[in-house]
Amino acid sequence: MAEYVARKIAEPLHGDELLPDGLWREYAEPVASEGPLWVAVEDDYGLGAAVAAAALTDDGRIEVDGWLRPDWDSAIADVARLAEIRPIRQLLVGASLLDRVPADLLSPVPAGSREVRTGLPLFRDLAVGGCLVHDVTTTELDDAVQVARVKESASGLVLVARGPTHLIRALVWAVQAAHRPAPVPAIY
Repeated sequence: MAEYVARKIAEPLHGDELLPDGLWREYAEPVASEGPLWVAVEDDYGLGAAVAAAALTDDGRIEVDGWLRPDWDSAIADVARLAEIRPIRQLLVGASLLDRVPADLLSPVPAGSREVRTGLPLFRDLAVGGCLVHDVTTTELDDAVQVARVKESASGLVLVARGPTHLIRALVWAVQAAHRPAPVPAIY
């Protein structure tokens, strides 16, 4: 029995790291974009919520930030405060909570597992290509990215339930939206 327990403890963690070890830390620098934001909010099954924001920098990278909140209402309050200081191009929300977004805030776009499956490889590619940047103060986001694990499946990458996966889901939704922004109509 002791041999079995020792073997189980020595087994590697399930899944692969979301990003190669140390890569995320390389992209920390004092940065402050000024343009519109793509914001995503995800619930942690009623046990908390996460907010992630992405913006394009002048040099073409995507600046990201993300944080945890104790509940859905405080996460939505953060989005309302963001909307007061910067334009929000798009608000992505976990599909099951669309009806919890106040009508006077923004018109939310539903996001879910399909967007996570397509967003995870995009996030990896952008990170490896040096196209992401985050401020030196993104501690909660840094911790979440460091512990995030993924597994290959027939349908693509799947996020392994480890750590604040709701923050990672919100992050990849925001990054994916910022990477492929909706066109702004020209007014002549």
